[in-house]
Amino acid sequence: MPGLILYHTTTRPAAVAILRNGFDDGSTVSRPSVPRGRVWLSDKPLDCNEGAKGDVVLEVTMGLSEADISLFELIEKGKPYREWCIPLEKLTGAIVRLAPANNEMVVLSAGAMARPTSSTSGKKKTRRPRGSPGKGGGGAGG
Repeated sequence: MPGLILYHTTTRPAAVAILRNGFDDGSTVSRPSVPRGRVWLSDKPLDCNEGAKGDVVLEVTMGLSEADISLFELIEKGKPYREWCIPLEKLTGAIVRLAPANNEMVVLSAGAMARPTSSTSGKKKTRRPRGSPGKGGGGAGG
């Protein structure tokens, strides 16, 4: 069984940190909307229209069932989605990745996020690292 899949919308810098280090306990950032040691998750990707902050959606696959997290659900009438504020310890072992809607985004080793560049022909351009030799003499000396 693949597990329960929920979503977390966040900013790009926070997404990079989460993908590198996992969710934190909130002790390093003041977030009044999230109790310390908990993470907001939803059953569908949310955007600013639903009150989410940021433009990157993470997919969180947990080895839990809805019954396991039912105590943490925040139920509001009229919402077209479901939300939970789940304790970090419940997320132990969860798999976190960019949601499929973010597949065009690339997490770079330096920690920044960027969209792949493409030429007018639709082929991806290959970028040479700085200092590598290539057309125009872009090597170390020039």
